[in-house]
Amino acid sequence: MRTPSGAARQRSRPARPASVFRAHTGQPSDVEVAIAPAHGGIPYRVRKFPHADESTGEAATVEQTVALAVTRLPADRGPATAGTTDPDG
Repeated sequence: MRTPSGAARQRSRPARPASVFRAHTGQPSDVEVAIAPAHGGIPYRVRKFPHADESTGEAATVEQTVALAVTRLPADRGPATAGTTDPDG
């Protein structure tokens, strides 16, 4: 009996949520960068959007992944601010 390839195993697993860095604490708020968790032999992935298939980088450890994600943030980005990106909200 053949075992499924890594890609087949990945498709058969339920989606895992990505961790995201946002500019604001409320919703809606634009995602600045997302981290997809490692699983099934696939490393942590840094993405522009939480559900994107394309990664902007990969790393083996949480520490390396967060450091990589921070390099993707705008240089002038400070701490998240209270509120939303909605000018009426």
